[in-house]
Amino acid sequence: MRERTGLAAFLALQPTHLRYGQLLGVKRFADPQTFRSSALSQYAGIPEEPPNAELAVNLGRLQAQSIARQLVRQPGFELYRYALLGLADNACGRLADFYPDALWRTQRPGFERFARDSAAINARQAQLKAARAAFSGGAAVTAGSGTRDNALVQLRFVAESALGIATQNWTLALERGTYDFTMPPSPAQPLREHCWRRLRRATPPSGI
Repeated sequence: MRERTGLAAFLALQPTHLRYGQLLGVKRFADPQTFRSSALSQYAGIPEEPPNAELAVNLGRLQAQSIARQLVRQPGFELYRYALLGLADNACGRLADFYPDALWRTQRPGFERFARDSAAINARQAQLKAARAAFSGGAAVTAGSGTRDNALVQLRFVAESALGIATQNWTLALERGTYDFTMPPSPAQPLREHCWRRLRRATPPSGI
């Protein structure tokens, strides 16, 4: 009898497994179309993601909510709230646009070092990601293809330099000490929305 491996082995053990026996909708994982869209679903334009992609989106959304809560609880949030709100979705301009000219002149060298360090660390993370994909027999990944612009590097700089928040745990990357925030736009929305709710409740003293 052929030995079951991978997903088939998991499905065989799942009903009696102490941890995974309570999973709901397990039959879905036995359907090949769960992981590979069919010609019918592609033709119908049905937007479905495989479970691992759904998990990544949901984890990203929860992480964004956690980051937003951490930001709004800091005493300095009120002073920097407009900059943080504008940078939360990386769609409202450069960090320099939110800082007074005099303050930006003092902060610019530190930000440039911060951005360079983040880029170097993420380049190393991309190499590890490519090596992991090659080892597991996955699709080929070039070391540079996973290193896009760090979506939250400006926000992280404000969080660390102005609010005193360490951001090394913000990323969901497997490699510790990396800052790969190349998540899709939808999970990032809770970050901006949570900050916006706090902003609407706040009194409007002058801020950056």
